[in-house]
Amino acid sequence: MNTAEITIPLSKLVPSKTNVRRVNSEAGRAELAASIEAHGLIHNLVTRKAPKGAKFEVVAGGRRLGALRLLLDEGRTVQG
Repeated sequence: MNTAEITIPLSKLVPSKTNVRRVNSEAGRAELAASIEAHGLIHNLVTRKAPKGAKFEVVAGGRRLGALRLLLDEGRTVQG
């Protein structure tokens, strides 16, 4: 099993329809964004190549993806 870590631009990430979280994906997003801004991304997003195009589906970490997009939209940064 290949578990190599790679960096993918946020613009190439899309939520997967197979993500296990179905309820409250927006709940606590602002708080999660603040935590990511202060401490960095503690748990990586899990992705797979999307069936079409040059995108990657986020199969685990949909809330984190939303929080990262919120930070980007608000012009805030993430600690490295």
